[in-house]
Amino acid sequence: MTYRQGWPGPWCGRCNRRNVVAWDVFDAVWIAVVRGRWNVLCPTCFDEEAQIAGVPYHSNPGTELITWSDWLPTSASASAETPGSPTPDQLQ
Repeated sequence: MTYRQGWPGPWCGRCNRRNVVAWDVFDAVWIAVVRGRWNVLCPTCFDEEAQIAGVPYHSNPGTELITWSDWLPTSASASAETPGSPTPDQLQ
């Protein structure tokens, strides 16, 4: 784990940014997504890697995250955005 610039916490092994959010997923999901490549990932990098790997996931109870798989349509006839869900522009 690398510490620098006065930041006492871990840095993301993929994007090399500070991991400022404490978050958790189930061990089986972490293993399926990370496949031993990193020890620490920020939520953004983990979500991107989960999407690349095709691993749908949800955060552990008590943690609130919107994941890539939360944006999937619920049926083939559904639009790309689920009604009532925030758009990516609204999340920024």
